[in-house]
Amino acid sequence: MNYKNENAIIKGNISSEDCRSILEELLRAYMTPAFGVLPKHEIDMILFEVLQKVGYLDKNSTPYELVRRLKVTRSKAQSLIYESNLRQSTSADDDLKEQLRKLLTEDSLLIYNDKVAIEVENPLLRDYIRQCLREVNCITDTSYSKDLLCMSAKAYQKLCEKYANDAYKCLMSSLRSEGIEVDDNNKVFEDLIKSLATMIGGEGAGSLVTIMSGKIKDVASKIRELREKEKNERVKRKTNS
Repeated sequence: MNYKNENAIIKGNISSEDCRSILEELLRAYMTPAFGVLPKHEIDMILFEVLQKVGYLDKNSTPYELVRRLKVTRSKAQSLIYESNLRQSTSADDDLKEQLRKLLTEDSLLIYNDKVAIEVENPLLRDYIRQCLREVNCITDTSYSKDLLCMSAKAYQKLCEKYANDAYKCLMSSLRSEGIEVDDNNKVFEDLIKSLATMIGGEGAGSLVTIMSGKIKDVASKIRELREKEKNERVKRKTNS
């Protein structure tokens, strides 16, 4: 079946056999353990997963997309995403690690003062990131927005080093090729964030990949300026003392 109507529930190409299979699965779930005994919440979850299977909803839908398509509150949308991810994931940690890797390498980060912020709409992924940082004695701040995880440069560096290691190593290698000393990982990442902050003035800095591909020379130049300034300040303080 090929449904062209944009208002249709069943989207794209889906065979009659698949439709039969999905319908049978839906009816079987509704009749377990007995007809009509499932609570409304459980029925909602079953229908939500069916809407994903027939193509009406994407499996990686954002809360906003669910609000728009299902006419539910944002809180309800996030609850559906959270529980659906828990139920459908057969290897939750591996799935979350891959989502985190993509977030770090493909999505833009925000920088203000000496803090880094990343937008995470998936509530389960947000909890996962916060737990990962707790395990390395780092915390996040969500006081500005629940979807915006704010953290120190050190915390962001630890995430990148562990969950986006290939991109992280390439970034360090690119900085080294520009003459930047990178032996102290914490220091160079702190300098990287400070340099990006002076370059973008609070706007999105792009992802690790875009920084490597389009801004590495400018970033390296800013890091040299920053380190030279810090060196002069140390000499000045030493002289004054």
